[in-house]
Amino acid sequence: MERWSKWKDEFIEYLRSERRLSPETVRAYRSDLEQFIDWIGKNNCCNSKGSEAESIDHRAVLGFLAGLGALKARSRARKLSAIKTFFRFLQDRSIIEENPAEVIRSPKIGYNSPPHFDVDEIYAFLEALKGKAKKAGVSWRIVRNWALFETLYGTGVRVSELCGLDEDDVFYEDLIVRIKGKGGKERIVPATPIALEAVRDYLSALQAQEPRKRHVSRALFKNRFGKRLTTRSVNRILERSLLETGIGLRDGLGPHGIRHSFATHLLNAGADLRVIQEMLGHSRLETTQRYAHLHIDRIMELYDRAHPRGRKRKEF
Repeated sequence: MERWSKWKDEFIEYLRSERRLSPETVRAYRSDLEQFIDWIGKNNCCNSKGSEAESIDHRAVLGFLAGLGALKARSRARKLSAIKTFFRFLQDRSIIEENPAEVIRSPKIGYNSPPHFDVDEIYAFLEALKGKAKKAGVSWRIVRNWALFETLYGTGVRVSELCGLDEDDVFYEDLIVRIKGKGGKERIVPATPIALEAVRDYLSALQAQEPRKRHVSRALFKNRFGKRLTTRSVNRILERSLLETGIGLRDGLGPHGIRHSFATHLLNAGADLRVIQEMLGHSRLETTQRYAHLHIDRIMELYDRAHPRGRKRKEF
């Protein structure tokens, strides 16, 4: 299977350098592809030398998917997407003529809304962080935590994008932040004045307490060594902060839950779905529509108010 391994490595490099996918997506594709290549080797799907991609047909791909057992539809769809993209890569390089996975339909995915804060909860959480950050003599890391989650909720960015922010990505006068998103695409998103106030306070505290760490890296949000915070660190900080502020932990309520809250609260306040799509950095509107889980009472309220025949009749 040496040639398969070589193709896989070239494909991963293509995803990283040409497609410029996020490290998390590249890791997922690598894992899925390695699982598939291992399966075709064990099941003798290749020719005698085990080196020709032409020997793989759609039945082999279906056999691999069938062998995944009771895997969730989302994970199954991602693995099929990785295989399709890989064979498309081999097609483009004239290694194969036809993509054996192209004829296979992706499983339908039911979207389950992840847990999110309601408006009162997020307000209480951020105000509690602000109260701690405004006390005299506190560590710059306490101020950073307030700035971290004010920025996350104030912009709706992905946690990876939050960690990828540099100091010069923040434009205080214009109340905007420059985001480096998936595929190397940049976008400009508005930021709340209080989020930018928190960022200013954090950088001032860092400069006053440990000025050397301010210049260790260009990263906006730094760890105790002055280097860029990781997504795992943000998860840990959020868990600790939720406990310390009395909000408490909930299953699945991580940093993405704050992003989800951002979109949900804007939708509930009447913001346009396409505007939210732009701010979230979604390439497809269908992805944004996952966030449109307005409460049924709110839907009925809007319907009764807007539809000419939907208004409640007067009782006589």
